[in-house]
Amino acid sequence: MCGTASAPYLAIKCLQQLALNESNNFPLASKAALKDFYVDDLMSGVNSLSEALELQNQLTQMVSSAGLVLRKWASNCSELLNSIDSDMRLSNTSLNIDNDDTVKTLGILWHPASDLELPYITSPIYTDSTIVLSWIGSHASRWKTFVANRVAKIQTLSSATQWHHISGSANPADLATRGVSFSTLLTSIWLCGPKFLHETFPFQTDSSVPTLNDAVPEERYCTLQSIIVPNHLPDGNDLLHKFSSLSKLKRVIFCLRFVNNCKNSKDKTNGFLKTNELNNAMHVLIKLVQTIEFNNEINALKRNQPLSCRSKILSLNPFLDNSNILRVGGRLRHANLAYGHKHPILLPKRHILTDLIIRHYHEILLPAGTQLVQSCIQEQYWIIGARNVIRHLIRKCVKCCKVKASITNQRMSDLPSSRISPAPAFMRCGVDYAGPFQIFKTIKGRGSKSFKAYIALFVSLY
Repeated sequence: MCGTASAPYLAIKCLQQLALNESNNFPLASKAALKDFYVDDLMSGVNSLSEALELQNQLTQMVSSAGLVLRKWASNCSELLNSIDSDMRLSNTSLNIDNDDTVKTLGILWHPASDLELPYITSPIYTDSTIVLSWIGSHASRWKTFVANRVAKIQTLSSATQWHHISGSANPADLATRGVSFSTLLTSIWLCGPKFLHETFPFQTDSSVPTLNDAVPEERYCTLQSIIVPNHLPDGNDLLHKFSSLSKLKRVIFCLRFVNNCKNSKDKTNGFLKTNELNNAMHVLIKLVQTIEFNNEINALKRNQPLSCRSKILSLNPFLDNSNILRVGGRLRHANLAYGHKHPILLPKRHILTDLIIRHYHEILLPAGTQLVQSCIQEQYWIIGARNVIRHLIRKCVKCCKVKASITNQRMSDLPSSRISPAPAFMRCGVDYAGPFQIFKTIKGRGSKSFKAYIALFVSLY
């Protein structure tokens, strides 16, 4: 395999596949093989002798399972080297690795005694963009998506304290963006860098960052919405305006069952809503509306006083039933009709509950007309000025507008001159031809015989 173009790939791929297959049996060795190998050289490290011994043991066993052997071991820890056979070490048996020995790994001279002990030094990073420094100095969520993603990546790889400001005149990269002549380039900082890089580390630079007078671009602005909460409880009209269906509105008053169950803990109602509960819910809504619209009339009737001569329902002779619901009086008390038909419930002309009732009857009657809807409603309710209100709501019904939409008629073309110019009869004529038709003709004797016939129709065009 050696010498072929695919040899490096195959060698690395075999080692990586081995690490993946043995990740459960040798977790430390698998991680080191995937991250610390370069072709066939391994450079890795750990924080303690016990971890180093375990890593060396796992690496040896993992590669042995594939028929491979790791050689040329080197370490700055003598205890670890003593646990490895001398023929497996990088040095000969008679050579002991001491503090003066150096090892070449991956083309790099490595002093085992001191080169894993280099102090960690934070590298300073310089930019002449005050906007970039403002972006990096704040949390990534402060900026819009495009900038936020890049700032988050920068903050992951570096710290905001590493970033410093440098003036444009001291930034060599500024020459490439602005352009410079060849003669100026030879004497510029492009070849030697800024002056502070030649000073003793750490560099002494101007740490002051110019302040931005304007707002920082790409900032994400949050829109605040203030909600004014009223300090009073909503009235009945607020509740009714939240629904567009009478059936849903009655079922929302389902809370009445909860009130009744709290009052009668021994006789609670469970299960589906019953008809009497829906009727009670409707009565609650009606009394709520009547209390708002006919408050003066209800108070007068409760005190057994006559209604005001200005009352709009005076002619209806209203009265309160046993449930304190305002109904129409009239002269049908002894009629053989249902109680609601003889004394319908009074409803105002302009109210959301009145509109919901009209729409409800209009829908259950399969979009009926004004007269039918009014007739059915008056079996239970008496709406003041009902006909105009019903007609107004039906005209706004979307389904009815679609059904009653006018059909467009095709416009006829102009008549030809032969149809309108005076001429003798059959001077200009049209011919229609039809057939064949079966004609039966009786013949002498028994039976009949059929013949084919055709029709030629001549029509005078004038």
